[in-house]
Formats: sequence, C-alpha cells, structure tokens
Amino acid sequence: MKKQYYLITILLLFSVNHVFSQDFWEQLYFPDSSNIYSITIDNQQELIIGTESGVYRSIVNDTNWDYLGLNNEIVHSVAVNFNGDIYAGTSRSLNNPKGLFRSTDNGASWNNVLHDIDAYGNVAKIFAIGDTIFVSLWMEGVRLIRTTDNCQNWDLVFSNNHVSEFISDIIKINTGAIYISLKAYSDSMGGVYKSTDDGDTWEFAGLFNHMVSGLDFNSSGDIFAGVWGWGGPEGHPGLFVLRNGQTDWDTLIWGPQVSDVVINSDDDIYFTSAWPLGVVRSLDNGETFELINEGLSSGLKDNIVCNVEGFLYVTSIITLDKSINTTVSISEKHISTTKKQWMVYPNPFKDILTLKPNRDNKSLGMIKINIINQTGNIVTSKKFLSSKNEIRLNLYNLISGMYILEIESENNI
Repeated sequence: MKKQYYLITILLLFSVNHVFSQDFWEQLYFPDSSNIYSITIDNQQELIIGTESGVYRSIVNDTNWDYLGLNNEIVHSVAVNFNGDIYAGTSRSLNNPKGLFRSTDNGASWNNVLHDIDAYGNVAKIFAIGDTIFVSLWMEGVRLIRTTDNCQNWDLVFSNNHVSEFISDIIKINTGAIYISLKAYSDSMGGVYKSTDDGDTWEFAGLFNHMVSGLDFNSSGDIFAGVWGWGGPEGHPGLFVLRNGQTDWDTLIWGPQVSDVVINSDDDIYFTSAWPLGVVRSLDNGETFELINEGLSSGLKDNIVCNVEGFLYVTSIITLDKSINTTVSISEKHISTTKKQWMVYPNPFKDILTLKPNRDNKSLGMIKINIINQTGNIVTSKKFLSSKNEIRLNLYNLISGMYILEIESENNI
C-alpha cells in the first residue's frame, strides 16, 4: 500500500520568558446576571457595556457599575460620539424592528433614532464620529446606513443580499479612508471594503472568502484584519496586514481564530482568539507572537479594547478582564525569541519536521518538544540535546490538521 502523507501545519511558535510568570490580567466585577455582548470606552475613559438586558457604565475605577437602561433589550453594539451621546444597537424584534437607540443625557433616557428607512435588522456594529454615524444591520442581507445630520436622515450606503454575511467592524484611519470588514459564513463572500469619500462609494480591498471579524490600524497607516475562520476555499483564519501603500495583504500569523484585534499607541498588536484560547500579542510589528493568559479568567474571549492610558479590557460572554499594568511606554519589552533561536521547516510539512538552532543557540542543554493539538492536548512529546546541529522529528503518525509546536528549555517556553 502506498504510504499516506499527512499535511501538518505548525500553527504558532511561542516563547514566553519567565519574566511573565506574574499575572498580566485581573478579573473585574460585573453583574453576574448580565451576559456581555459589546464594549466601548467613552470620553471620560469609562467603560460602556452592552448586555442581554441593557446598557451598563463603569464608575470608580471600573469597580462599580451604573445601569443605564434599555431593559429587556439585547444590546449587540455600543458606541459614543465626540459629544458624549451614547448609541446602543439591539436585536430586531416584532415590537422593535429598527433597534438603534441614543441617549443624550448619560443614559437617563433613550430614543429610537432610525426614522423612515427601509433597512433594518440586528444592529451588529456602530461607528460614531461627531454627527456622522455608520450603522451595520444584519437580517435579510448586509446593510450599512449612515447619517450626517445627527440622526435626522439616513442613507443606505452599502448593501447586498447575502443572508449569511454581516459587517463586523468599521474603522476610519488617519488619511480619512473608511474600511469595513465582512464576516461571512458561506463561500464567495467576506473580505474588506474601502471608501475614500466618507462612504458614498466603496471598492473591494481584499481578503475575499475570509471571515473577517475585526479591524484596526497603526500609526503608519497599516490596516490589520483578524480572521475567525474559513469563508471559502481561499480563506483561512489568522491575522493579516495591508501595509500602507500596498495593494496585497500579508499573512502575519496563520491559524488562530481571531475574534477581535486592537493596536495600542505604541503600535503593539493584541488580539483575542478562539483557538488558541485567550489573548495573543506582538511587540515587534507582527514578527513574533505570544500568548498572554496569565491571570486571565476562563472562557472564550470576544472583544478587546484599549483606553488612552494603554490599559486593555477583554470580555467573554460572562467575564470582564483588565490588564494590571499599562501596555504602553514600557521601558524594556521582552519579546518572543524562539523564532530567532530556531529555524523550523518545512511548514506545512509531511512526516518529517526539522528544527535547526541558529549559530548563537547551540548550548541550551536539554530541551523538550511538545506537539499540541487543537483541543490543547499534547499528542507527542520528545526530549533532545540542543547542541545537535539539527533535530528531525518523525511525525508520520499524526493525523492531518493544525498543531502548536512548543519548545521548552531551561529559560523559555
């Protein structure tokens, strides 16, 4: 019988220096009865959170909460404009087919602000800047509506009839260009679109057939797109970047199911991931990545935001976590070094995987190599002396799939 070769992809290569053995995160109190669906930060750097039963705002250093109303409404999205007006997007219902609400008095009262427009559906995303508001609606297809006069009139500026697709994120970069991401659950959908005329017209910007879940940009004008999964034959999960001035997206990391992405003021990259579960970061513009789950509460992480001081907030459906320290202006950054210490090839590979230390990395002593599957279980574990010129792993017994390669030495994992 002809031997069957399995295509195995090494997904992530993390090196976590022991300096991070202390907790990176702390869990914040949030009312246990309220499932979390959305989060934003207002002009006073307080958290605004949308839940299955209305809107909450943090007070007193995120330790206490005010309930702002919209009882019995499932709030999928929240936003705050420059004037301090709070917007909340809800699920479509028979009693409320057009669920976009606004409060101009800090949540004391709410008004439905969708007037005389045929587009409606679940309000998936709100982007507010001044009197201009973009709203993503999802029901019978993709709908993006816009107001430029403080919600007096609305225009339909982007639409299609793909019922298994919606606009997941909206950003406006320093040049004034607007980008939207489409998260699709079927073939021949998904990707990123761009407008250079405030939303009047749109052009396709790439990542066709990708389930794009989140967007952000850095100070250089590079656009980052987190992809949750396969939207079609060309698509695959991971983090992608469209460098300023380029037309093609580069893959920064292949494999993680990215839920949301944020770039802090130091241009460090952070994203939440469904697999590997938790939060991943890069301190070197996407050259290397590492998990930072120390102290993070359990559960699938959805949204991640960063305030002006550089503190990160991460939500799951029932938990809220905050970085213990600011993530910006750190005097010394301990970045992942495994990628620089080892060459690992080929990737993807069949049967044999080769690990070769670089010239400055041949005396780490005994190392342990773990191959970890998508459920987090170690399927193969071997020990070697790293002084060898190279290490060859015979992994013919693995089934086809995606794996994490973990290299453990005396000082690093």
